[in-house]
Amino acid sequence: MRENNQGAKKARHPAETYLADAPLWHKIRLRVFGAKHVPDGQVCIIYRGESYSDVRGPGYFGVCKLLERMGEVVKISPRTGHFTFENLSTREPVPLTLTGLFNFKFDPRPPTDPKIAVNLVKLSPGALEGFMQDTLRRLVRVYTPQYSFVELRSATPFPTIENAVVNDFAREELLQRMGLQLSRFEIQHGITPERTEARLQESAQRMRNADSIQQLPLHELLLALYTELVEKSSGGSEQLWNMTDLMNLIQRLDKGASPPTRIIDATPSAPPPTPNPPSASSETKPTSESDETKPASKSDEAKSASDETKSDDDAPPKRSSSYLDPDF
Repeated sequence: MRENNQGAKKARHPAETYLADAPLWHKIRLRVFGAKHVPDGQVCIIYRGESYSDVRGPGYFGVCKLLERMGEVVKISPRTGHFTFENLSTREPVPLTLTGLFNFKFDPRPPTDPKIAVNLVKLSPGALEGFMQDTLRRLVRVYTPQYSFVELRSATPFPTIENAVVNDFAREELLQRMGLQLSRFEIQHGITPERTEARLQESAQRMRNADSIQQLPLHELLLALYTELVEKSSGGSEQLWNMTDLMNLIQRLDKGASPPTRIIDATPSAPPPTPNPPSASSETKPTSESDETKPASKSDEAKSASDETKSDDDAPPKRSSSYLDPDF
């Protein structure tokens, strides 16, 4: 217990400690006169009782031990953070991932609102960086849908998006009251998610296969399909091949193939010759030979067939020879 108490007594606030090779006058100010000190790029939070009171530093400062106490030492120099924003929407329904870095500062001194600063000073560096990442992601998602997937993959609109995000961050009043400042935002890479990349590769492979198939003759294509199906079968080349698969395959190829092109001759054909009108003598004076040799028309044949059926109906029915007359 004594060792623990001694360790607690020896533990000093960062503003009261100094390096072993510090100047003598620095040690005297801290030890003799009771001054406190924080290096450049840092400030110390002062509390009165349990309430947030003031921010002091960097450099030397004094503290009233009866009323005040020293709290957290906050870094106000620029910090560097990294981001990975996944599944950002683009102009097409294809997600994209952006990675990069940013530089920001957090300064709890005025004009920062003390009611907000009292909560931010208690955050760890990792938590504060996570808050900045969420804020930047919200701003970036406004601009990525304005560009296509190909443009974002080529990194062409990155400078425009970076400047827009920095300006939007500086214009937000709430972020200014929180004491946050964004000095640099840089997008380094545009990465396609693994699922999307796999689908794009499959689509490109299908297009290459379609082009190669269209260039192959039909007999070579059928031979290649036959060989592939036989190799995948469990019985090897000795197994009987299912001809239904081949027919279905051919039908699919026929449906997918483009219809044959019809070639139309551009030169117009000559009009058919117009027949000469018959003379008046041939219409008024038919010869006897033409009347005799003229074949019977369809109406005459139908009329003769109806006369024959009518005569058959008028004739008495004939008795069959297979029945005997009962009066006989």
